[in-house]
Amino acid sequence: MTHRYYVPDLPPTGGSVLLPTTEAHHARTVMRVRSGDAIELFDGRGGVADACIEAIDKRQVACQVQPPRDDSRLPRRTVILAVGLPKGDRAKFLVEKITELGVARCVPLQCQRSQWTPSAGALEKLRRAMLEACKQSGRNQLLQIDSPMPASDWWTQDAEQAAIRLLAHPPLAPAAQSGEDVRQVWPEQLDNPEQPIRIAVGPEGGFTAEEVTAARAAGWQTVALGRLVYRIETAALAMATLAIHR
Repeated sequence: MTHRYYVPDLPPTGGSVLLPTTEAHHARTVMRVRSGDAIELFDGRGGVADACIEAIDKRQVACQVQPPRDDSRLPRRTVILAVGLPKGDRAKFLVEKITELGVARCVPLQCQRSQWTPSAGALEKLRRAMLEACKQSGRNQLLQIDSPMPASDWWTQDAEQAAIRLLAHPPLAPAAQSGEDVRQVWPEQLDNPEQPIRIAVGPEGGFTAEEVTAARAAGWQTVALGRLVYRIETAALAMATLAIHR
């Protein structure tokens, strides 16, 4: 397997390039690359290029890179996931897996039942986990991870855009407006892979009745993934998979 490294500015016509500091450290000390090794570089915007290790010293790794080609490898459908993130390693796991699945954007939601809102440092750790998932999965376009946003603002953001809006809400949830089985309510637009989808998954305990009412008033449709109540990351991955691979 060819090792992959993130270089945000690939030379458009090829040539010599230095790996960024963190990537160079990983290449030298973890992967122990040698001069002449073949590697792959990607710019996080869909560009990818074949390259060869040219020189290594204590701080830098120089590469000879071929002209980049466009290969984002993302699904045709744009899926945006807004989620009340769980704590710690569970949030890292969620971000890694939605990166591998091909979700385009992740919005951490601040909900009435949220027990944790990621700090700037926590977001940076999640972005590092996302980058490693891109390397491992062959994804060449970075997952956009937003700053936390109140759920009340998210319901109406970009309301003018023609996107399908689905809110995960289990039938046994305490709120009165429990969602219908997702298999029964997938709208016909899902047959059009160009139609973007926005998915909302709540924190531990789910969305409150007030939040569900506000979302519905803004055009969101409540859906359920069967009769069981899932953990945050399970619901998020199931919804994303159904949306991407419909």
